[in-house]
Amino acid sequence: MHPEEAKKLLAEAGYPDGFKTEIFVSEARVPYATIFQSQLKKNLNIDVDIKVLEWGTYSDTVAKGKASMNIGGWTWYPDPYFFLYQLFHTNQIGALGNGRAIAIPEVDKLLERAVSETVVQEERAKLYQEALKLILADVPPY
Repeated sequence: MHPEEAKKLLAEAGYPDGFKTEIFVSEARVPYATIFQSQLKKNLNIDVDIKVLEWGTYSDTVAKGKASMNIGGWTWYPDPYFFLYQLFHTNQIGALGNGRAIAIPEVDKLLERAVSETVVQEERAKLYQEALKLILADVPPY
């Protein structure tokens, strides 16, 4: 989205002059958060306070839905199931991934089918793509 479009949406939402918020990160993610902070201030007049936490506190804060925004990362699993299941399956509510308590029953079904199907990768990819469409249509931006 272009910054001008975002400014219009912010104004419509009642924040024409921006707002203040927080982003929670582990120490390893500070460079990313700093870039994010700079871009939001420059383009949208949004003040972002970076909260750096040690991993255990970070995990607990995010898992309990107490982080207004956060930057995390998982890099050790190449299959989309791991990421989508952790972030969007209702079984993960209260866990590190689904700390926002996102609950979309059809997404749960698609993720479960994708991991249990004995179909070729292309069929699994279609299930994940359908799940992503539902997620994007239902979940507000982080």
